[in-house]
Amino acid sequence: MQEKLVGLALNPALDVTLFVERLDPEYSPVLRERSEAAGKAVNLVRTAAAFGLSAPVVLLCGRDNREKYLAGLRRDGLRWEAVEVPGETRENISVCAADGAFLRLARRGFLAGEEQVAQAEEKLLSLTGMGTVVAAAGRLPQGVSPRRFGVICRRAAQKGAEVVVDTASLTLAELSEIRPRLIKPNFEELCAMTGERPRGEEEIRGLLGRILQSGVGGVLLSMGGDGMMLREGKLCLRARVPQVAVRSAVGAGDNSLAGFLLARLEGLSPQECLRRAAAFGTASVQEDGTCPPRAETVEELLPQIGIETL
Repeated sequence: MQEKLVGLALNPALDVTLFVERLDPEYSPVLRERSEAAGKAVNLVRTAAAFGLSAPVVLLCGRDNREKYLAGLRRDGLRWEAVEVPGETRENISVCAADGAFLRLARRGFLAGEEQVAQAEEKLLSLTGMGTVVAAAGRLPQGVSPRRFGVICRRAAQKGAEVVVDTASLTLAELSEIRPRLIKPNFEELCAMTGERPRGEEEIRGLLGRILQSGVGGVLLSMGGDGMMLREGKLCLRARVPQVAVRSAVGAGDNSLAGFLLARLEGLSPQECLRRAAAFGTASVQEDGTCPPRAETVEELLPQIGIETL
């Protein structure tokens, strides 16, 4: 069955968020906590479902905590195709203080074998056809090389899919071999993948242009409170966002990408796709954990997002 949108989560995570009054190195009582089946691609399809598009996610899932993870997907009414691997799905533990201070701890997860990766690849391809958007997102697990990940992406593209990549595991050289339709780094990831640290809007624009010259189709760059940029072909757009109170930045980039892709699937212009992405991301940081943004908050924010052509 061909889908409009499919997520690929080779290294999903259980996101555990602990809320404290303040980050005290000696004693920080936990006021409340929440646990969610997450990972970039899972966050993305969760938000897509919240805004009316039911999209499956293909994932590897650790055997030891499989039921705990899948229970989270069931609770949210998500669709999935899971391949079981030995070990545990990793946990990301975030500690959020009332004053905005933030600490994130990432546990190592399972070791993925070729047999399981091949099964996930075939499940993905069975859902993919001409025009399907494949969102391959999240860090690669142990056992999956950038080259192997690239093979999966290229096979999906050969079936006519538009491959979107959001991962901190690849260099620009590795991305140029995959030639994705779009990548979505944040500023620090942009610097890490290119080995450059641009200063100011013009330098960022120039660096995004060089990324496109390497074979990447487009770049959707998130910059936190400084907004977002989109570079596709000769078009370079900048979104400026209002300042809001930040409750949690976890998952904001995933929600931004979800908003962008939903708008693109609706056939909206690049300007409106970027506006939607910025509104989703800004609404997201006003929620706890990796929750989808509230529709009413997105609607309130849309007219406040300024889009400029650079």
